[in-house]
Amino acid sequence: MGLSFAAGLAAADQTTYGPCSPITNNASAPVNISCPIQMRSSIQDAYLMATHPTQVVIDKVSFSSNIYDGGRRFLTVTLKNPSGLRAENITVYPVLEKENEPIAASRPIAVKRSLLYTKIGGQGITIGAGQQFEFPVVSIEEVNTKLFPSLADGQYCFYDASVEHPHNNWVEHSNSIANASSVRNFIPEMLRLRIRYRTIFQQTITNYVAIFLVYGDTTRGQLAWYPSRSSTGVLVCQKV
Repeated sequence: MGLSFAAGLAAADQTTYGPCSPITNNASAPVNISCPIQMRSSIQDAYLMATHPTQVVIDKVSFSSNIYDGGRRFLTVTLKNPSGLRAENITVYPVLEKENEPIAASRPIAVKRSLLYTKIGGQGITIGAGQQFEFPVVSIEEVNTKLFPSLADGQYCFYDASVEHPHNNWVEHSNSIANASSVRNFIPEMLRLRIRYRTIFQQTITNYVAIFLVYGDTTRGQLAWYPSRSSTGVLVCQKV
Protein backbone atom coordinates (compact mmCIF):
# COMPACT_ATOMS: atom_id res chain seq x y z
CA MET A 1 0.00 0.00 0.00
CA GLY A 2 1.95 2.99 -1.25
CA LEU A 3 1.33 6.59 -0.34
CA SER A 4 0.89 9.20 -3.06
CA PHE A 5 1.49 12.73 -1.87
CA ALA A 6 1.07 15.89 -3.89
CA ALA A 7 1.98 18.14 -0.98
CA GLY A 8 5.13 19.90 0.14
CA LEU A 9 6.75 19.20 3.46
CA ALA A 10 6.49 21.43 6.48
CA ALA A 11 9.54 23.63 6.74
CA ALA A 12 9.50 23.79 10.51
CA ASP A 13 8.99 21.35 13.36
CA GLN A 14 11.10 18.69 11.73
CA THR A 15 11.72 15.20 12.98
CA THR A 16 14.15 14.91 15.89
CA TYR A 17 16.31 11.81 15.93
CA GLY A 18 16.84 9.83 19.10
CA PRO A 19 17.13 6.27 20.40
CA CYS A 20 14.14 4.58 18.78
CA SER A 21 12.51 1.25 19.59
CA PRO A 22 9.40 -0.64 18.42
CA ILE A 23 6.19 -0.08 20.39
CA THR A 24 4.19 -3.00 18.95
CA ASN A 25 4.38 -6.70 19.71
CA ASN A 26 2.07 -7.78 16.87
CA ALA A 27 4.11 -9.25 14.03
CA SER A 28 1.30 -8.62 11.52
CA ALA A 29 0.95 -4.95 12.46
CA PRO A 30 2.89 -2.07 10.90
CA VAL A 31 6.03 -1.08 12.75
CA ASN A 32 5.31 1.72 15.20
CA ILE A 33 8.26 3.26 16.98
CA SER A 34 9.01 5.50 19.93
CA CYS A 35 11.94 7.93 20.02
CA PRO A 36 12.35 9.39 23.53
CA ILE A 37 14.91 12.15 24.04
CA GLN A 38 16.34 11.69 27.51
CA MET A 39 17.48 14.71 29.49
CA ARG A 40 20.42 14.51 31.86
CA SER A 41 19.06 13.55 35.24
CA SER A 42 19.98 12.25 38.65
CA ILE A 43 19.57 8.60 39.56
CA GLN A 44 16.44 9.50 41.50
CA ASP A 45 14.96 11.34 38.49
CA ALA A 46 15.86 8.44 36.19
CA TYR A 47 14.07 6.05 38.55
CA LEU A 48 10.95 8.24 38.63
CA MET A 49 10.87 8.45 34.82
CA ALA A 50 11.30 4.70 34.46
CA THR A 51 8.62 3.85 37.02
CA HIS A 52 6.16 6.57 35.93
CA PRO A 53 6.24 6.55 32.10
CA THR A 54 4.00 9.09 30.38
CA GLN A 55 2.09 7.60 27.46
CA VAL A 56 -0.13 9.03 24.75
CA VAL A 57 -1.91 6.48 22.56
CA ILE A 58 -4.50 6.54 19.78
CA ASP A 59 -7.68 5.05 21.19
CA LYS A 60 -9.77 5.34 18.01
CA VAL A 61 -10.08 7.14 14.67
CA SER A 62 -13.23 9.00 13.63
CA PHE A 63 -14.51 12.08 11.77
CA SER A 64 -15.52 15.39 13.30
CA SER A 65 -16.20 19.07 12.74
CA ASN A 66 -16.20 22.05 15.10
CA ILE A 67 -17.56 25.58 15.20
CA TYR A 68 -14.19 27.16 14.37
CA ASP A 69 -13.69 25.53 10.95
CA GLY A 70 -16.87 26.53 9.18
CA GLY A 71 -18.22 23.01 8.95
CA ARG A 72 -15.06 21.45 7.47
CA ARG A 73 -14.84 17.80 8.41
CA PHE A 74 -11.60 16.35 9.77
CA LEU A 75 -10.02 12.95 10.13
CA THR A 76 -9.78 12.85 13.92
CA VAL A 77 -7.86 10.70 16.38
CA THR A 78 -8.89 10.25 19.99
CA LEU A 79 -5.68 10.59 22.01
CA LYS A 80 -5.72 8.90 25.38
CA ASN A 81 -3.33 9.34 28.29
CA PRO A 82 -3.54 6.10 30.29
CA SER A 83 -0.66 7.04 32.56
CA GLY A 84 -0.71 8.68 35.97
CA LEU A 85 0.94 11.93 34.87
CA ARG A 86 -0.11 14.64 32.42
CA ALA A 87 1.34 14.90 28.91
CA GLU A 88 2.10 18.41 27.67
CA ASN A 89 2.55 20.26 24.36
CA ILE A 90 1.08 17.40 22.35
CA THR A 91 1.17 17.76 18.57
CA VAL A 92 0.05 15.35 15.85
CA TYR A 93 1.14 15.56 12.22
CA PRO A 94 0.71 13.28 9.21
CA VAL A 95 4.19 12.45 7.93
CA LEU A 96 5.75 11.21 4.72
CA GLU A 97 7.35 7.82 5.25
CA LYS A 98 9.98 7.22 2.59
CA GLU A 99 10.93 3.82 1.24
CA ASN A 100 14.30 2.43 2.40
CA GLU A 101 14.65 5.10 5.10
CA PRO A 102 14.12 4.84 8.88
CA ILE A 103 10.65 5.71 10.08
CA ALA A 104 12.26 8.32 12.34
CA ALA A 105 13.38 10.15 9.18
CA SER A 106 9.74 10.78 8.23
CA ARG A 107 8.93 14.48 7.84
CA PRO A 108 5.64 16.33 8.47
CA ILE A 109 3.34 17.05 5.55
CA ALA A 110 2.14 20.63 5.27
CA VAL A 111 -1.62 20.64 5.90
CA LYS A 112 -4.06 23.31 7.02
CA ARG A 113 -4.54 22.79 10.71
CA SER A 114 -7.87 23.13 12.44
CA LEU A 115 -8.49 26.61 13.84
CA LEU A 116 -9.30 24.84 17.10
CA TYR A 117 -5.57 24.95 17.87
CA THR A 118 -5.41 28.72 17.40
CA LYS A 119 -8.20 29.07 19.93
CA ILE A 120 -6.44 26.94 22.52
CA GLY A 121 -3.06 28.61 22.12
CA GLY A 122 -1.40 26.96 19.14
CA GLN A 123 1.45 25.36 21.09
CA GLY A 124 0.03 21.88 21.47
CA ILE A 125 -2.41 20.55 24.00
CA THR A 126 -2.14 19.06 27.47
CA ILE A 127 -3.96 15.85 28.39
CA GLY A 128 -4.25 15.08 32.08
CA ALA A 129 -3.72 11.68 33.66
CA GLY A 130 -6.43 9.26 32.56
CA GLN A 131 -7.98 11.83 30.20
CA GLN A 132 -8.49 11.94 26.43
CA PHE A 133 -8.85 14.49 23.65
CA GLU A 134 -10.29 14.37 20.11
CA PHE A 135 -7.50 15.71 17.90
CA PRO A 136 -8.40 16.86 14.34
CA VAL A 137 -5.44 15.81 12.19
CA VAL A 138 -6.24 16.64 8.56
CA SER A 139 -9.37 17.79 6.74
CA ILE A 140 -11.25 15.37 4.49
CA GLU A 141 -10.59 17.83 1.67
CA GLU A 142 -6.81 17.47 2.09
CA VAL A 143 -7.06 13.71 2.50
CA ASN A 144 -8.50 13.75 -1.03
CA THR A 145 -6.26 16.43 -2.55
CA LYS A 146 -2.90 15.92 -0.78
CA LEU A 147 -2.71 12.49 0.81
CA PHE A 148 -4.45 10.12 -1.60
CA PRO A 149 -5.49 12.07 -4.70
CA SER A 150 -5.34 9.00 -6.96
CA LEU A 151 -8.29 7.49 -5.11
CA ALA A 152 -10.37 10.64 -4.80
CA ASP A 153 -11.85 10.73 -8.31
CA GLY A 154 -12.02 7.04 -9.18
CA GLN A 155 -14.42 4.23 -8.43
CA TYR A 156 -13.44 4.20 -4.74
CA CYS A 157 -14.43 6.64 -2.02
CA PHE A 158 -13.04 7.32 1.44
CA TYR A 159 -15.57 6.13 4.03
CA ASP A 160 -13.91 4.81 7.20
CA ALA A 161 -10.69 4.76 9.23
CA SER A 162 -9.29 2.56 11.99
CA VAL A 163 -6.33 1.86 14.24
CA GLU A 164 -6.33 -1.84 13.38
CA HIS A 165 -5.49 -3.05 9.87
CA PRO A 166 -8.87 -3.44 8.11
CA HIS A 167 -7.96 -6.75 6.45
CA ASN A 168 -7.04 -8.33 9.79
CA ASN A 169 -10.29 -7.03 11.22
CA TRP A 170 -12.28 -8.41 8.26
CA VAL A 171 -10.70 -11.87 8.43
CA GLU A 172 -11.48 -12.05 12.13
CA HIS A 173 -15.18 -11.31 11.65
CA SER A 174 -16.09 -12.35 8.08
CA ASN A 175 -17.01 -15.95 8.96
CA SER A 176 -19.73 -14.72 11.31
CA ILE A 177 -21.34 -12.44 8.70
CA ALA A 178 -24.20 -14.11 6.84
CA ASN A 179 -24.03 -11.79 3.81
CA ALA A 180 -20.24 -11.57 3.54
CA SER A 181 -20.31 -12.20 -0.22
CA SER A 182 -22.29 -8.99 -0.78
CA VAL A 183 -19.75 -6.77 0.96
CA ARG A 184 -18.02 -4.28 -1.33
CA ASN A 185 -14.32 -4.51 -2.07
CA PHE A 186 -12.22 -2.09 -0.05
CA ILE A 187 -8.71 -0.70 -0.17
CA PRO A 188 -6.86 0.21 3.07
CA GLU A 189 -4.20 2.92 2.88
CA MET A 190 -1.74 3.37 5.72
CA LEU A 191 -1.12 6.87 7.06
CA ARG A 192 1.78 7.47 9.43
CA LEU A 193 1.26 10.00 12.22
CA ARG A 194 3.93 11.63 14.35
CA ILE A 195 2.79 12.18 17.93
CA ARG A 196 5.16 14.37 19.94
CA TYR A 197 4.78 15.50 23.55
CA ARG A 198 6.66 16.50 26.68
CA THR A 199 6.51 14.97 30.12
CA ILE A 200 6.65 16.72 33.49
CA PHE A 201 10.26 15.43 33.64
CA GLN A 202 11.05 17.60 30.58
CA GLN A 203 11.44 14.59 28.31
CA THR A 204 10.43 14.97 24.68
CA ILE A 205 8.84 11.80 23.34
CA THR A 206 8.11 11.20 19.66
CA ASN A 207 5.99 8.26 18.51
CA TYR A 208 5.37 7.28 14.89
CA VAL A 209 2.07 5.42 14.73
CA ALA A 210 0.13 4.00 11.77
CA ILE A 211 -3.59 4.38 11.18
CA PHE A 212 -5.59 3.13 8.20
CA LEU A 213 -7.91 4.98 5.84
CA VAL A 214 -10.47 2.76 4.11
CA TYR A 215 -11.76 3.25 0.55
CA GLY A 216 -14.82 1.36 -0.71
CA ASP A 217 -15.77 0.29 -4.24
CA THR A 218 -18.80 2.37 -5.27
CA THR A 219 -19.55 0.29 -8.38
CA ARG A 220 -20.27 -3.16 -6.99
CA GLY A 221 -21.53 -4.82 -3.84
CA GLN A 222 -24.33 -3.85 -1.49
CA LEU A 223 -22.82 -3.34 1.96
CA ALA A 224 -19.56 -1.87 3.22
CA TRP A 225 -17.29 -3.27 5.91
CA TYR A 226 -16.67 -0.75 8.70
CA PRO A 227 -13.53 -1.82 10.62
CA SER A 228 -13.99 1.08 13.07
CA ARG A 229 -17.03 -0.70 14.47
CA SER A 230 -16.44 -4.26 13.19
CA SER A 231 -19.75 -4.42 11.33
CA THR A 232 -21.34 -3.93 7.92
CA GLY A 233 -23.49 -1.01 6.84
CA VAL A 234 -24.54 1.15 3.92
CA LEU A 235 -21.60 2.79 2.16
CA VAL A 236 -21.50 6.47 3.17
CA CYS A 237 -18.63 8.36 1.56
CA GLN A 238 -16.98 11.05 3.66
CA LYS A 239 -17.82 14.52 2.40
CA VAL A 240 -15.64 17.62 2.55
